[in-house]
Amino acid sequence: MEMYRNPVDNTISRIVLPISTVVFDMELRGFITVVEGWSGTGKTFFLNSLKSFYMNNKNMIRQKFGLQGILFYDFNDIDKDILFAVKRVKSYLILIDNADMLLAADPKLLKYISHDTNNQYFIMSRGGVALAVTPNHYCELVREDKKITTRYNCSVEGWM
Repeated sequence: MEMYRNPVDNTISRIVLPISTVVFDMELRGFITVVEGWSGTGKTFFLNSLKSFYMNNKNMIRQKFGLQGILFYDFNDIDKDILFAVKRVKSYLILIDNADMLLAADPKLLKYISHDTNNQYFIMSRGGVALAVTPNHYCELVREDKKITTRYNCSVEGWM
C-alpha cells in the first residue's frame, strides 16, 4: 500500500492498494472526496479492503504516512454519535460508506464535515450527499482490467 500527500494542503492525494484480484488507485481531492455510484461498483469493497489492511498495519500506516489513524463508518453505525467521535480527532482519514443514509440521519454531522479541516474525509454514497464542496470533489469508480480508479467528471481550475 502507498499513500501520497498533496504538498500544498498536506492532505492524502492518492491511495494505491493492491489486493488479490485488483489494484485500487484512488485520487483524493482536498479535505473531502465523495465517491458516488450504484451498488456493485466497488465502493464498499474498497472500504473493507482498506479497513482490513489498516487493522493489520496500524503502526506502519501512522508512521509511514503521518496519519493519527483511520476511522471507518457505515450503515451499521447509524445509531452511533459519529459527530461526537470526529470532533475529538485530528489528522485522521475518515471513510464513510453509505453516506447517503448516515449523513441524512444527522444534518449536524453533514454541516461539520463540510467545514472540518482537521481531518480528511473519503465518502462513499449512492448519491444525494449535499456537502458544501464544489463538483470537483465528486467522482465515481471505474474498473479497467484489474485496476479500479476514481474518475472525476468536473475539474474546474480554481475551485477548491
